[in-house]
Amino acid sequence: MKDHIAICALINHFAGVRAMLRHLEYLFLIAFFHTACLAQSAPQDTATLSWIDEVLQGPERQLKNYQFDPETSIESRVKKPNEHLLAYIRSFEHATEAAQPPTGSELQTVIDAIKMLPPLSQRIMDERVIEISFVKNLGYNGWTDWVVDENGAIYCVMVFDQKALDFTLSEWLEGRINSCFKNDKSGIEIEIDCGNRYSGFLGILLHEATHVVDYIENITPFVEPSIFELGLKYGHQFRESYPFVKGIWYGNASPAEEYNYPLRDSLTFYRPVDQRKLYLKEAALVINQLPSTPFVSLYASTSWAEDLAEISTFYHLTQKLKQPYTITVIEGGESTVYHPMENPLVDARFPVIERFYQTEP
Repeated sequence: MKDHIAICALINHFAGVRAMLRHLEYLFLIAFFHTACLAQSAPQDTATLSWIDEVLQGPERQLKNYQFDPETSIESRVKKPNEHLLAYIRSFEHATEAAQPPTGSELQTVIDAIKMLPPLSQRIMDERVIEISFVKNLGYNGWTDWVVDENGAIYCVMVFDQKALDFTLSEWLEGRINSCFKNDKSGIEIEIDCGNRYSGFLGILLHEATHVVDYIENITPFVEPSIFELGLKYGHQFRESYPFVKGIWYGNASPAEEYNYPLRDSLTFYRPVDQRKLYLKEAALVINQLPSTPFVSLYASTSWAEDLAEISTFYHLTQKLKQPYTITVIEGGESTVYHPMENPLVDARFPVIERFYQTEP
């Protein structure tokens, strides 16, 4: 009994230490942004900016290396990938190849999806998206990245795997969640119903377009750390608070302690089977944690940027387009059905997403 009490005490001790570390991480994040605000009016330290300066030397980061006219329609910017951009992608996705821009019905799928985006996403894309290109063997369905002009203004490029035009919404989501797990012959199945009325490309574009908005509007503190460094270099304005992440995220990929559910850190997506960390037998355990979090999907729990992209995507699909969204885990002939958008913790975040539907800048 004493041994049991001692073990429990030890477990509580380490749990307390972990909670304390999370709290310190949160305090560090606050200090991080406070320091950033002060740094905007201070002389720049070239030593701290050497990393971002090196990144900016890449030709794929410089607007001058692209053909861009903001007066043209967003549809007209669907084209072959810029040669510098393609070379950059191939530096980490070696099998990627340029694909011909979509034509005919596939191009119409792209145009229809663009026209169905929320007003804010459409406006920001019109102003800041340089090109929308398609490739083969991207490794995932969509990818968005940043480019800057000589004054540090941020623009975006959007790249999609050509197979992204082939899915329904449900097929896209099922493929993504199943890419987390190794098939261990446990017999467990994961099904997602998001309706079949709309193309999977609409969902993928909604997600990536949210990243574009976030790059420009900073709804999260930063989409990726390089954007913070870029802000320091060019004197971008940082806000003192970010309502979307408050109380939910301590850092870019670190949720608050109460939402850092078991095995979250082991989630991987779009990885080869031998690089996946979880087995299908663990799927029920992981998915069963979602109702106790404010995350609308497993993918949303990987970072605050993905969290925003996911909730805005599913908000549009379910609240505006009236599509279903359920996750079903089938195990031993029994089905457990989850309704993420009916979760009160998720619902409480809807007011922040309503800004995507403002018609005025």
